[in-house]
Amino acid sequence: AQCKRYCLEAPPEVSGASEGLAHCMPTEAGGFCRIDCQAGYVESGDLMCDIEQQKWSPVACEPADYNHAFKVTQSFDVKGLHCSSSSAAQTVAEALASAVARYVGLAQHLFRAEIQAAPEPPQAEAEGTQISGFSNAVLAPTISSVILSVKCASEESCAVVRRRLGIASRGLVGLAAAIARRICEVRCLAPGSAGAGAGASGEASLGVASGGGDSVVFASLAACMARCPEAGGRPPLLY
Repeated sequence: AQCKRYCLEAPPEVSGASEGLAHCMPTEAGGFCRIDCQAGYVESGDLMCDIEQQKWSPVACEPADYNHAFKVTQSFDVKGLHCSSSSAAQTVAEALASAVARYVGLAQHLFRAEIQAAPEPPQAEAEGTQISGFSNAVLAPTISSVILSVKCASEESCAVVRRRLGIASRGLVGLAAAIARRICEVRCLAPGSAGAGAGASGEASLGVASGGGDSVVFASLAACMARCPEAGGRPPLLY
């Protein structure tokens, strides 16, 4: 038998929410509870049952055009990202920001990531193995510096962001896996491609890979995901 912990008390009221929060009780520690906001407002994220304190981590309904005056910035290194051009680096940065936002249960539009160009690897590494379908994705063990910024509405909401990022940083294996998975999804599910939809079996019937060169069509999404440069190693995060 396994003893599980839950948030059993009612979460704090969210001004602008379109419905009550009774459906959030109970929520397992580390879990999330979605909120919906009234018209003209957007969610800053999902309520979270703090995995360490079993207390609610709050969120808000913010005006859709809200101008955030505060920002949390965090820098860390990632080993194993494969960016063959500035446009590829931008795509990977957007996917990374999206992955972190999902992992900590906050709205993706609040997150932005920048990837600083890694130094040129030695020639022996630069001539590393290439993956078919990702023609410019050279498998060199480079380390990329990532600057993650998260917009917040107040010092109190910034504290929530810091708390959630701090919890995530204590479980780097899971976070790294989420980042790798999201980057590969973005690589393989090109906007408007057949790979963005699922077939009758529930699995997408097409994967379109973009590794910085020409797009390559795979027989299935699973095949594309398996050949994605980040798929094999869960890029380790080096805080």
